[in-house]
Amino acid sequence: MSEVLIIVLNWNGEEYLDDCLESLISETHYEDYQVLVVDNNSEDNSVEIVDGFPEVDLIENESNLGFSIGNNIGIYENQGYEYYLLLNNDTKVKEGWLERLVETFEEKEDAGICGPKLKHPDGTIQSAGINLPEMNSMRSDSEDREMETEEVDGVLGAAFMIKDEVFEEIGYLDEIFSPAQHEESDYCSRARKAGYKVYLEPDSEILHYQGKAKENVKSDFMEFLELKNLWKYQIMNGSLRSLLYDTFIYTRLAIASFLGVKPDYPWRVYPKALKETLKDLPVLVKKRSSRTEFVPSYYCEDIRDYSKRYED
Repeated sequence: MSEVLIIVLNWNGEEYLDDCLESLISETHYEDYQVLVVDNNSEDNSVEIVDGFPEVDLIENESNLGFSIGNNIGIYENQGYEYYLLLNNDTKVKEGWLERLVETFEEKEDAGICGPKLKHPDGTIQSAGINLPEMNSMRSDSEDREMETEEVDGVLGAAFMIKDEVFEEIGYLDEIFSPAQHEESDYCSRARKAGYKVYLEPDSEILHYQGKAKENVKSDFMEFLELKNLWKYQIMNGSLRSLLYDTFIYTRLAIASFLGVKPDYPWRVYPKALKETLKDLPVLVKKRSSRTEFVPSYYCEDIRDYSKRYED
């Protein structure tokens, strides 16, 4: 039976972490799996909650390292599993969820990544795969018709399962997206360019309290991360048309905000995101031509000074 490591990344998530772990233990009947919580230096009672689950392993980071690095550490420190499942802490799994994902990999020999159907707590669909490069949900929230296992462009990072050989070939989550946003879209694009396929498995269902994992982050900062990493994703993976379209949309939004027409959008994030993207532009362009090459975890290799990440 294939070994599965479930990595739950956590930062100040005590409100949802207990329910997440409880559902994993009670609703996962697959025999060969291990749950690992990677805690990004939480200041709440998250670690104490994990201590209440003796069957769950724990890695405590000394600072909040974000999504890509936090998950990379979990993978790097636990090599040898056949599958790695990255799971948000604001989720609750449903019975049979993991068995069906493993079965999909066994049925689809070309599968490199597989994701479940994500639902809102009220039972409506949140995401059944995403379209790349547009990165929008493939299903509306109200639509809940019969679905079959199908190939998709990508799946959301709230829950996605990766075959070990994909890591061995294309490497880790790209830390140029640190601390968060669009790492999973980039990883799905890289895997597909390397010849693997991404599948949605609708018989595997997970409830996702969307956005709850980010509630402790200031909204302006999240808007900044969204824009800079959208640009980075498009430069590395998207078409010129999609890059120009996104730039037009956000430029118009920033101008409208500056003029007071859209006061709810923090226009000051625009120049900050542009500056950050332009700083990495030579690296982003270089990476575009080498998307199937192995991407290391610079943090795990102790290259902690990010200004030196891509000197080679």
